Amino acid sequence: MMHDKRPVAPEGFTPSATSSNELAVVGQNDPLGGSGRSSLAWGLLWCSLGSACLTLAPLVANVLVAFGMVVAAWDRGLREQLLVLLVSLGVGCGTSFALFGPYDLPSVAISVLCAFAVARTYATDKLRAGSLLATAGSAALAMASVDLVLTRQTGTTITEVINEMVSSVIETSEVSLDISTTSALIETRNMLVGYWPTLYVATGLAMAAFALMGSYLALRSMHAKMPHSFVATYDVPLVVPVLFAIGAVIELASSHLPSGADVAAMVGANVVLVCRLALVQQGLSVLQWFARIRGLRVATRILLVLVALWLETPLALTSMLGLFDVLVNLRHLVRQRPSVDIRPMQER
Repeated sequence: MMHDKRPVAPEGFTPSATSSNELAVVGQNDPLGGSGRSSLAWGLLWCSLGSACLTLAPLVANVLVAFGMVVAAWDRGLREQLLVLLVSLGVGCGTSFALFGPYDLPSVAISVLCAFAVARTYATDKLRAGSLLATAGSAALAMASVDLVLTRQTGTTITEVINEMVSSVIETSEVSLDISTTSALIETRNMLVGYWPTLYVATGLAMAAFALMGSYLALRSMHAKMPHSFVATYDVPLVVPVLFAIGAVIELASSHLPSGADVAAMVGANVVLVCRLALVQQGLSVLQWFARIRGLRVATRILLVLVALWLETPLALTSMLGLFDVLVNLRHLVRQRPSVDIRPMQER
């Protein structure tokens, strides 16, 4: 028997989405006057505007691209959606090539594809934490692969490029920089050298988050009924805490390895940090759920989020709260997973 694996809204939260996978369209009785229907021409205009700005302001442009994609074809067929995707790719890559040559074409293509994946899944109420993380991870892997290929062609590595960039800043400004600023730059360089894979993942997450914002604004602007609250039901898959534990073990055991200790420590530390980023949002969702059932005001909720983020850096409290929620299910989400029939064959 197949079960709907979509998590339901936690206690204290009333979802505004329909129970089906497709969004209902607000009809003419909508008091705000919106039709809730897509507009291909307006959507293509927003997509073109956002795509043209991807090289100059990529995150803001991601909002516009996703906004246009939803406005253009969220309730249309796959053919129209692919048309919007091709137009966005064409305008973005053409503008980037005309202004800066071929070097930024992969980044533009990755941004457009990320926006398309998020917009399409969110508008049809199929976006979950796992799919968002997979989209962000795919974008990060693609960006890192492109940079690795480019650095290999020039006979360098990403680590060497980071070292050269920071060292050039220190050398060109050594007269005007004081000792504390120079020390801060050196610490920044060491952090970038050790955690550059996480930087790609953080960039992918930012791209997906801004695309999600654009998709949300598009549906709101059309007065269409909204999907379930992504923040309220954000629930990472169990693979995240498993990877977190594996990364921690690798990082702790790296000092005892006979060879490759530095590489193992770097891999373990980056896996832990990436999982921590995913679990921070889980912890924030728990805090928002708690604030909602307690009836806290919006200003208090914002203050609660800011304090949680502030405490995360030194103490990792928010990510640990998220990890605890994954294991214990504080919000009482219904997590329907495939069950195994353990009855004897003759009793089935």
